[in-house]
Amino acid sequence: MKRHSSLREAEQAIIDAACGLLERRLRRQYHRHTEVFDKPDDAAKYFQLKLSSQEQEMFVGILLDNKHRMLRYEAFFQGTVDSCAAHPREIVKAALSCNATSLILAHNHPSGVPQPSAGDREATDRIDSALELIGVRLLDHIIVGHGQWFSFSRHGLL
Repeated sequence: MKRHSSLREAEQAIIDAACGLLERRLRRQYHRHTEVFDKPDDAAKYFQLKLSSQEQEMFVGILLDNKHRMLRYEAFFQGTVDSCAAHPREIVKAALSCNATSLILAHNHPSGVPQPSAGDREATDRIDSALELIGVRLLDHIIVGHGQWFSFSRHGLL
């Protein structure tokens, strides 16, 4: 959570607890209504909930079964305010560990602009190639910005 220097420690603890409670409640509501991730919009909404408050780049994923149901949410890497290294090996390892048949990746751009960089495109290609070797399909890579998102699959980049 974001720290505010004007708040005392007890006040910040109350705010953190309230934010955590709200996130858990929203997550429960979301999972009751949507357990299948077969459209970019569904995944983008989920990732916006998870990543919108992060001040550093986070690289995460939803590992899916053959019916596009979530097996697991995984936070793969945490970076800095403007970059995050994504290593295919860790993503492949996670996919194998839960027997995923497909996955959707996402990361945030704390700058608020969800346009992919050349590095984002390269990393996506490397990860897609590695997953293809083990028979796991990369359905999408979503970049979350401030109230906006970019889908690699929707833009024909996957």
